[in-house]
Amino acid sequence: MNNTTPSSTANSGFSSWLARRFGPLIAEDRLLFQSLDLSPVDWMTIDDLIMSDGTADDPSLITVLALMFAAMREGSLCLELTRAHIGRLAAGKVVPEQIFNRIDRFLARQKQGRYARLVAAGKSNRHPLIFETASGIPRIYFQKYHRHEKRLHRQIEAFLSADDPHGLTGSIADKIMDTLFSEEQSLRLGKGGQPIYRDAEQVAAIRQALVSPFTIISGGPGTGKTSVMVNIVRGLARAGIPATRMALVAPTGRAAQRMTEAVSSLVPTIRSLSDTDRDLLTLKGSTLHKLLRYRRHQNDFYFRRGNPLPAEVVIIDEVSMVDVVMLSKFLEALDPSRTRLILMGDQNQLPSVEAGAVFAEMIPADDDFGIFKNHLVVLQNNYRAGTRINQLATAINRGRCPACTPISFQTALNGKIDQWAVVAPMESGQWQACLRLWARHYFLSPDTDTSVSYPNLVRTAGEQTRQDLMDTDAGRRLLEEIFEWAGRSRILTLLRYGPFGCDEINRVIEHDLTTHMDARIDTVPDTRRDTASGLFNGAVIMVTRNDYSRGLFNGDTGVVIRNRTGHFRVYFQGANQYQAFALDQLPAWELSFAVTVHKSQGSEFNDVLLVLPDDSTHRQLTREILYTGITRARKRVIIYGSRPAIETAVSRTISRQSGLIWSNRTTAQRDTVGGGRCDLE
Repeated sequence: MNNTTPSSTANSGFSSWLARRFGPLIAEDRLLFQSLDLSPVDWMTIDDLIMSDGTADDPSLITVLALMFAAMREGSLCLELTRAHIGRLAAGKVVPEQIFNRIDRFLARQKQGRYARLVAAGKSNRHPLIFETASGIPRIYFQKYHRHEKRLHRQIEAFLSADDPHGLTGSIADKIMDTLFSEEQSLRLGKGGQPIYRDAEQVAAIRQALVSPFTIISGGPGTGKTSVMVNIVRGLARAGIPATRMALVAPTGRAAQRMTEAVSSLVPTIRSLSDTDRDLLTLKGSTLHKLLRYRRHQNDFYFRRGNPLPAEVVIIDEVSMVDVVMLSKFLEALDPSRTRLILMGDQNQLPSVEAGAVFAEMIPADDDFGIFKNHLVVLQNNYRAGTRINQLATAINRGRCPACTPISFQTALNGKIDQWAVVAPMESGQWQACLRLWARHYFLSPDTDTSVSYPNLVRTAGEQTRQDLMDTDAGRRLLEEIFEWAGRSRILTLLRYGPFGCDEINRVIEHDLTTHMDARIDTVPDTRRDTASGLFNGAVIMVTRNDYSRGLFNGDTGVVIRNRTGHFRVYFQGANQYQAFALDQLPAWELSFAVTVHKSQGSEFNDVLLVLPDDSTHRQLTREILYTGITRARKRVIIYGSRPAIETAVSRTISRQSGLIWSNRTTAQRDTVGGGRCDLE
């Protein structure tokens, strides 16, 4: 909903102010300004900026600033002052010619120095806005994003030009590779399983990471990134780099934990385990903030420029989730002359919540690797390629979706393994009934093979002491079963609010499960929680704010268990241990039977219900969000949404603007990649 009319603003006082201050300008191009969907804060900041420049009645400047805020909201680092980009920001609305005339006037006045107090031409620490032209394209930035973009560019170039800090040659790497894939030393598909196939692309990725101080590896689910990462650290360990000098890093706690789990699960499958490999079992994944030791009171990091991280190898996974500011700060804490850097991720996933699409921009849609030639490997051989879910994700990523006739929710819920289905939208009461059906199916129904149920597991755990659960083999096995059950399924949403948002869906599920899962907490004493619904025995929650003192991080998932004395504790699963906290010890959290697709990144579940908005033109409907949601599922996916909503998502790609053009293609060529069709019946 737009925020430029009195009927759509929460505060009538703001509406009156907006009408007085910018009413005539908005009235001239109402449809365009409505499509920009600016918030009250955006408009008030625009007012502050133009007043500071002394050009309060300049329609050209006001229009450019409004377009800038719209671009920032979509995650761009800058506003490209081109017809193509302005047209995309207008969300399909026809842009009046007078808007382009205003931009032309802005460019002319900027050249004349009319905005000298507000806009700097090039680098400046005193001006809030930075204007520059590169490759013939005029761009305007907020100072913060310009600064971090330029820093990131310099940092990447420093790694590209650095000498190998460990002097590994191709011949040494080849010998190491032969060892890694030998019968006795190869990773296997489980203990006693078959050796992992020596895939040519994976071998190229591992070898590249061994001989180059900077490597980028991209690949979707099923392409072997996990085993590649483990073999990279194995190879570097054989080159003489101790595990204590390696760092495995990810943007979220869950993604970092998965890196730890990858090492701890794959290394023991080696038939003849060497001391070198055994030492790698001490590796633990960390979040970016934790590794750099964020200092809250100073609002900076302990490791930073001038005090680099003492690591010889840094592997960052899920780089697509890292925004330009955080990646710039992280690379600033590395010394290319002594640290080998490996970036890993999936370029087709959603970009970061904050500004930039750094990883996606590094990966070209064609074979033009630009400055990353000899540093970039794209894994394309997919070992889940025969699965229907993977085929669906691949088709969507290519801009089309296979034909599918919508079926009933009950039929979809009882689908076989490796199935996907579409359920058409229904009226509110039926939709809530479907949510209750989902919750009971996954959290109340007994396992068909063992007759064990989630409520019984949780109640059994509640009869144990905290020490018994965490310190005994039987207790840890019980917690492992609980977390395995809790992680089997997840509802993923594009929205947070409304009937198809995660908050309302969690409320419906919480209300239904409460009556089946023992006593609930009607009033939660911790006021730091993010939502207002109650808790109950067995509730699944997610931490939404980092707490470094307790080792809890945004995205960590916990299970609530009521003990024999009636007190509730929340248990969290680490790679090799569990943590337990009273409710009032937790940082901000929320129920997580349903989470947004953004929050689900770095996680996988057996079964996923992907909920699309009822508005088939909603801005959140993109190919990337559909692809990311679908690829969170291992076994089953249900897409709840209309045909027009799916068609919109498949045909629309995220376009974030920046000056980080790594390949030889122009920005215009980069932005034409996309398009698509939908064969949904």
